[in-house]
Amino acid sequence: VALGPEITQDVFAEVQDKVESLVDLTQLVQHHFEQHKEVLVEMFIQCGYQELTFIRNNGATLGFAFGFLQMLVWILWHPQSEEPLHLTTQGLVVFPVFGLVVGAMTNALSLKVCFEPIDPVTIYGITFQGLFLQRQREVSAVYSRLVATQVLTAQRLVEAILSGSSVENPSKFREITAKHYRRAFDKVMSSSAVTAFASRYMLTDEDLEAMKEDTVVGLQDLMPRVMHEQEASKYFEASIGMEQTLRDKMLQLPTRDFEGILHPVFKEDEWKLVAVGGALGVIIGFLQAAFVN
Repeated sequence: VALGPEITQDVFAEVQDKVESLVDLTQLVQHHFEQHKEVLVEMFIQCGYQELTFIRNNGATLGFAFGFLQMLVWILWHPQSEEPLHLTTQGLVVFPVFGLVVGAMTNALSLKVCFEPIDPVTIYGITFQGLFLQRQREVSAVYSRLVATQVLTAQRLVEAILSGSSVENPSKFREITAKHYRRAFDKVMSSSAVTAFASRYMLTDEDLEAMKEDTVVGLQDLMPRVMHEQEASKYFEASIGMEQTLRDKMLQLPTRDFEGILHPVFKEDEWKLVAVGGALGVIIGFLQAAFVN
């Protein structure tokens, strides 16, 4: 009993070091995102808030520049006879087509600037890199906090580790606990004169080994119930330090690997942003073509 906290601490310390071999973190995160889209949306907003703001502001800036070009084209190529609410070829080309191109292009270009270039590129002393990738430290902190508190919670990690369903070696956790339980058994048996005498003069090596294995199996059978206790779960969560572990690992990633982890979260819906920009440009373009006169 006295060795209980020490054994638990040793087990959890090894779990922290080998967590990636005990549970497929990527699979757990992806499965949770598939089941809870609202978490993915929240992460999209919090991690990419500055980039979304840039896309909005950049769209306005580029829209103004393209609008000025559109005005010049209209001045040089407008219809000779202008009738109110009459769509002309020039009007359809200059306004809806321009609107489609400008609306889609500005959002597509803004997205490119957010995520490219992946690796820093220096031109004439000026370094260029994707805006999102420049914030690796800040984004890692936000991502780690959201994943640790809403996705990789202690309860989900415990279930995945105990079942071993997401890794190739499902018995890995039992191997870790067995090692520490055997070590504790040996320590207990040699810790007092009585147990030391009994193990040396009253029990054979086979008896000791059988007793040790029975103890290990019994403790392992109790482990699921113990780890589902609220206090044990809190202690496990504090010991693992998932948020800090994720943050440290993400900060150590090369830029290309960092981009590969988070960009797919945004990339799936990038086409929607481009499509919406183009659609709004076309709608405004038709209104301009109809009411320009």
